[in-house]
Amino acid sequence: MLKEMSLSFLEAVVPLGKKHRRSRVAAPLIMTPAYLASSVDVFPLEFLNFKLLHQTVYGDDLFSSLVIKPDDLRRQCEREFKADLIGLRGVYLSTLGDAKELTTRLVQSMPAMISRSKGVIVLLGQEPDTRRLAVVEQLSQVSKLDCSVFKTLIELRGKSMKLSRDRTKDLFERYYYTCEKLGTLVDEITV
Repeated sequence: MLKEMSLSFLEAVVPLGKKHRRSRVAAPLIMTPAYLASSVDVFPLEFLNFKLLHQTVYGDDLFSSLVIKPDDLRRQCEREFKADLIGLRGVYLSTLGDAKELTTRLVQSMPAMISRSKGVIVLLGQEPDTRRLAVVEQLSQVSKLDCSVFKTLIELRGKSMKLSRDRTKDLFERYYYTCEKLGTLVDEITV
C-alpha cells in the first residue's frame, strides 16, 4: 500500500521481481488507499479475500476495517458463477474429450472457486475458514448443497491426472451442476 503511486517506485521494485520469479514468488499487488476505497464496490470478492488472508507487516491495517457491502459481494458472486457456466461449456468443447486436459483445467479453476465460496459463506452469514478443504465443508453445510466435487478436485492437485473419460465426465458434470446450483442460490439471496 503506497500513499501515492509513482513509476519510480515500480522501477525500484523491478529487480526484486527478477530475483524472486525463479522462486515462484508472485509480483506484489500495489495500490493506494484511495484506490482501495474507490474499488471495494467493484472488486468486493477480491477485497474480502485480502481482508481474510492479509497480514500487516508495517503501518496501518487498512484491510481489517474495510467494509464490504453484501449487495456488491452478492452481485459479483452471481456474475462469476454465471460466467463460470459459460466458461465451463467452452472448456468442455475446447478439450475435445481429452480427459487429462479437462481434469487439469477443472483442478486449475479451484483457487477461484474457493475464493468465490468464501463470498457465498459470508453472504449466508458465517465467517469463512481460510483452509481450502474446510471452506468446501463449510460451504456444503451453509448452502445445504453437495459441494464434494470441489474437495475431489482440490485433492487431485499435484497428482497424476490419469482418470478415465467416464470419471472425468462425471467430475465435470458434478462441477457444472454444483456451480449452477450455487449461482441460483446466490441469485436468490436478499441482502
